[in-house]
Amino acid sequence: MRFKVEGENRAATGSGAASSIEGATEVRWYSDRASGENSTITITNAAAAVIGSIRVNGTSDGIIVKNATDLMYSSSTAVLFSPVNTRVS
Repeated sequence: MRFKVEGENRAATGSGAASSIEGATEVRWYSDRASGENSTITITNAAAAVIGSIRVNGTSDGIIVKNATDLMYSSSTAVLFSPVNTRVS
């Protein structure tokens, strides 16, 4: 997959550390946990109401599309988030 990195890689662990990830609408996540160890990524709106969550396995990655004002956090410090843009030519 091709994407442009648009900011710093960071952990956002727990609801108190929820972040908009620099106002990104596309966020790449990467889990650096051991295979078989799961984490949960949660997306909330700006008022902290949960929109949804996904369970991710260790050593996996993906891209989440969200609104710029939505916040996200993980249950593990081993899950890192990076703002990206997949609409590059």
